[in-house]
Amino acid sequence: EDRRSLQAVEKMMADHRFDTYLQIGDFLDFDCISSHNKNNLRAVEGKRLMMDYDHAGEILDRHQIIVRKNNPKAEFVIIEGNHEHRVIKYIDANPAIEGMFEVPTALEFGRRGIKWVPYWSKGTVFKFGKATFIHGRYTNDHHAKKHVTKHGTNIFYGHTHDIQSYSAEMLG
Repeated sequence: EDRRSLQAVEKMMADHRFDTYLQIGDFLDFDCISSHNKNNLRAVEGKRLMMDYDHAGEILDRHQIIVRKNNPKAEFVIIEGNHEHRVIKYIDANPAIEGMFEVPTALEFGRRGIKWVPYWSKGTVFKFGKATFIHGRYTNDHHAKKHVTKHGTNIFYGHTHDIQSYSAEMLG
């Protein structure tokens, strides 16, 4: 967690009115079950799924208080990224825990009134006006062009953690 960045975001949320709180994926990391750490358990010693969920729940509760202070009817939307999908892959390998650790279940999205968009696992997108929001999949040198070409619309994503833009005239 980058506390300074989180504080800056929370200040901006407190200073403005939002109709929609939209998180475009990788809200959680799930480092402890990442395939990148499969053969390096020392890197994740002491990290636990429930610790990730508890911390994420604290952030969500805080963000709901901040955003709903300015707009009690604000919609909360979280798009599934590849990091959240790590839980699905873990459950696929350990099916006895199905129904217990999925992100919407563990973070009580129903109680919190949060809409879950299963982008990574099902390809579901979130549309707001003429804009489409996804987590993103492509990481090549021209990922912005690839996303626009694939979806054929204005698209916003964050998978690559960098900034690119691409313009195209869509006919039709």
